[in-house]
Amino acid sequence: MTRTIWIITLFIGGTASLMIFNIIVLGLGDPKFPKDLETALGFYLPIWLFFYFPHMISVWLILTVKIPVSRNQTITLLGFTVLILLAIQISFMLDLMLLTLAVIWVTALFIAGLLRYRLLPKAANEKA
Repeated sequence: MTRTIWIITLFIGGTASLMIFNIIVLGLGDPKFPKDLETALGFYLPIWLFFYFPHMISVWLILTVKIPVSRNQTITLLGFTVLILLAIQISFMLDLMLLTLAVIWVTALFIAGLLRYRLLPKAANEKA
C-alpha cells in the first residue's frame, strides 16, 4: 500500500512539475491564457491528470492483481510511471490528439500485459 501511495504521488508530482516546466519555462500552451503558475496547476494539470490517470490505474491493476509485492514489480511500476510521464511530455509538446492518447493507452496495456506474464513465474518462484 505504501508503495502505491508513493508511485501515485510521484505521478501527480511529476505531472505537476511537467506542467509548470512546459507553461512557465518553455512558454507552451494556449496563447490566450497567461503563462503563470495558476494556469499550469489550475487549468492544465487537471486536464492531463484526467487523460493519463486511467493509464496509471489500469497498469497498476494489471501489475498488482494476484502478484505478491516484489522488487521486480516495484521497479516495473516505477518504470511505467516514468514512461507515462514521458508520454505526457511528448504529447504536450507535440499537441497530440485524442487518437494518439488512445494508441498510448493500448500500448501501455499491451506492455503491462507482457510484463505481467513475465512477473507471474518469478512471483511463483519467490513464493515457493
